[in-house]
Amino acid sequence: HIQIEGHTDNLGTPKDLKELSENRAKAVKDFLLTKGINRKRLSVQGYGGDYTINANSKTEEERSANRRVEFRIVKIDD
Repeated sequence: HIQIEGHTDNLGTPKDLKELSENRAKAVKDFLLTKGINRKRLSVQGYGGDYTINANSKTEEERSANRRVEFRIVKIDD
């Protein structure tokens, strides 16, 4: 099972960032579904700006690193 985790930078309200990160993760899930991955093997989680790679500095380059999707393997079936 793979959890698809969406993240954002810190520009916006926490509510909006949470929604954006969830939508980002859902878009990746939808793409994987079109490639034949079983829906039961995927879940999504949006974290907004809670787990940043860096401190969301003043530069666009540093903030852009926080706008990402990560995959977490949460269960391996035998």
